[in-house]
Amino acid sequence: MGYLLERFVYYGLFGGVVFYMQRVLQFSAAESSTIKSILEGLIYLAPIFGAVLADSFVGKFRLVFSMCCCYVVGTIIFSLSSATPLMTSIQLSKATGIGGLLVFGLSAGLMKAVYSSMGPDQFQQPQQRPQQERFFYCFYWMINAGAFCGQQLTAQLRGTVQCFGGDCFMLPFLILVALMVVSTAVFYCGKSHYLVSPPDPMLVRACRCVSRALRLKFKKDAKPVKHWVDRAALPGEGAVTDLDLISDVKKAFQVFILMTTYPLFWALFYQTSTGMIFQAKRLKDYVGSYRIPPELTSSVNPLLILILIPMFDLLVYPALNRFKILTSSTSRMAAGMVFAVVSFVIYGFLNMQVEQVILNANEASVQLYNSRPCPVTVRPWDTSNTTWLIPPGGQMVETIDLKLEESNTKAFTPMVSEECGENRSQWQVVSAQLLKEHRTTIIIDVYSIKSLEPMKKYIKDEDAEATVRIISLSNVHSLTKQEFVLNYRAMNVSLLVTHGISEFYRIPPQPYKFINIKTNEVLGNVEIKQDGVYDILLSPETNMSTFAITAPSDVHVLYMIPQYIFMTIGEVLFSVSGMDFAYTEAPRAMKAVMQAANLLTITVGLWIFALLTTISTSTGVFLNRPSREAFTYSALMLIDTMVFFVLVRRYYIKIEAATRKRDTDTFREKQRREVEGSVNPAYEEEKF
Repeated sequence: MGYLLERFVYYGLFGGVVFYMQRVLQFSAAESSTIKSILEGLIYLAPIFGAVLADSFVGKFRLVFSMCCCYVVGTIIFSLSSATPLMTSIQLSKATGIGGLLVFGLSAGLMKAVYSSMGPDQFQQPQQRPQQERFFYCFYWMINAGAFCGQQLTAQLRGTVQCFGGDCFMLPFLILVALMVVSTAVFYCGKSHYLVSPPDPMLVRACRCVSRALRLKFKKDAKPVKHWVDRAALPGEGAVTDLDLISDVKKAFQVFILMTTYPLFWALFYQTSTGMIFQAKRLKDYVGSYRIPPELTSSVNPLLILILIPMFDLLVYPALNRFKILTSSTSRMAAGMVFAVVSFVIYGFLNMQVEQVILNANEASVQLYNSRPCPVTVRPWDTSNTTWLIPPGGQMVETIDLKLEESNTKAFTPMVSEECGENRSQWQVVSAQLLKEHRTTIIIDVYSIKSLEPMKKYIKDEDAEATVRIISLSNVHSLTKQEFVLNYRAMNVSLLVTHGISEFYRIPPQPYKFINIKTNEVLGNVEIKQDGVYDILLSPETNMSTFAITAPSDVHVLYMIPQYIFMTIGEVLFSVSGMDFAYTEAPRAMKAVMQAANLLTITVGLWIFALLTTISTSTGVFLNRPSREAFTYSALMLIDTMVFFVLVRRYYIKIEAATRKRDTDTFREKQRREVEGSVNPAYEEEKF
């Protein structure tokens, strides 16, 4: 129960942190993903140090309890970053937020491997091996139950409650602080019921063993041995006489080699809380009148875990066991890797459906708005009979090939039918300028036609935020300044218009009221959707109208479910089996350390992801093309899966050979002792 509440708090705070860092701490999408990956990497690096402290020095209970107390302090610090009235600057908010993340994140990391090894320590071996194996499934189920509930709490409360002039993040954060206090108290109250092994210096002895073997390995007169660790037993100062210790160290190194293939799986998996959230921001997110918050999509993963773990434990694995399929931990892990590959292929194809068409180096485009109450006919070329018909209040975009033009620009002089009524048969020539890789906007109003400067802002925001520009036709090219406000509940977004045109503003997607500050008049309602690029047009004749420069995607967010299903099945197969494999293959006094090594692979995976994200951002290789990134990751994961398969075969061959050798040595030693008279089984069975 204590760990369930701790996971509730962790994922409630950390699950949607990329969204929080963008919206409140004002980091970009790339910066948020990189910071989160680095911090999570540190969090999953910390278990190594926590495991060493617990196994060899302070003990497991003391370490977990002290880290729970530090955890509470970290959550309080992080929560303060959302109290904007207390933060005197955005820099202070950023420092408080990142500082709080570090404190509670590292506290969670230091106790993570220790917590997960305390559970299986409660079972007797081998009598309770089936119950111990089932514990890992229950343990992982609780982790994801906490993750699902925590993400739901944060996403729902911050969107429905307003405070400090925006979404209220502070309310769910304070609730999570209280839950962490309860988690700490629950863990402490169970102290008298825990079976905890005392600290064992085996890890220290193992390190000395490895150190001596390495020193002798690089000596010029080093004697040849079958395995380099065997040099630790060679005669001399500090010689290791415990052959079981040497055997355990060799086995641990073989497991470590196998673990080198784990990181790439985690690099893919943790995009469910980064890249897939940004993908959700680009998809249609309404179900009826309810808007699905983008960060809420990541809760699909823990929800599926809650369903799939009992299903696999009670139905799938027993059925597969009858056919001798996926009976070992490593075979299940390999299958999990394959599911991750399939998930990212689906992820890539879905990204292809929402990627925006970008003008190439020899193209320009023209966008025409018709704010008249009647249809408008446009003849783009006076040498052609081609016509474009734009309905009242409608718009159209056309791409024009400038490949044959020697310069980057070209004059564009279309003819537009004049005002509504009897004069529609007359034509008015418009003078506009086309520029390669840019879009030119032409506004057709009741009594005037205006052409704006070519621009590149038709491209969607790289962070998938909605962007808005205001055009006041009565003040285009004038020095008049106008101020407007987009209002939604307690949220107000100020917009300044100079020379009749404002800059592009990034705003949260909501249904707004558009208000003129000078007159305090509500000019109309504006529906701003996620990932759209909008023009709000103010005309003396037609008042206010809204046009989408680039419309948001019409692909629904529910199409993400298949990729989450495949990734979650992969997680169940890979992660739970990986925990079981690390625990069962570890020496008795290195259980927490081996679990920590397993978690360390997550750190490496997150840092690989952060490195690749940084490289792709700086080079722009995947700019506006996330599908290419997804397909690249899936190809790398497929190669990694094949390497894992080869290493697993080698691992079991070596384990089988070592087992045969140990059995042979044991039999020969028994024979020798019987011949020498040091063993008399009949005598040992006698009790005097």
